[in-house]
Amino acid sequence: MILATPLDQAWAKLAALAPARGTIAGHTGVAVLDMTDPTHPKRVATLVTPAMQTPHESVNISVQRGILAAVMGNPGANVGQVDVYDVSADCRHPQLLSSTPLGVFGHESGFAPDGRTFYSASPGTATIFALDLDDPRLPKLLWTGNYDSHGIS
Repeated sequence: MILATPLDQAWAKLAALAPARGTIAGHTGVAVLDMTDPTHPKRVATLVTPAMQTPHESVNISVQRGILAAVMGNPGANVGQVDVYDVSADCRHPQLLSSTPLGVFGHESGFAPDGRTFYSASPGTATIFALDLDDPRLPKLLWTGNYDSHGIS
């Protein structure tokens, strides 16, 4: 996670996200850690919606908008389910806004600077897509391109 602005740094002092590979301490999904005391992080939630089960490198936050999104990174088993959460009120307790099968295939992601467009790329399938998150409760597919990319941010 790159902490580029004071707002990014303030957010990171409160919470951290840890995508699991497989099961960690009996949990699957993305662990939400309370980082109020960074020497003693505490798991306060586990995000278990479809995209949070296999997000690969796609868990991403728009600090400006206070939203978190990820795309399911398992093209062999399912389409790119996209999950969007509100983290603006308390980043330690994300609130699910939507879970939709709009992501085509997924592996990694990024937000536009204004946080209104979510991008995902799948290097194995040469697919990039853009989702309109102007209303994060109702994402809309804006564009799909046939490009091989690894390193979207």
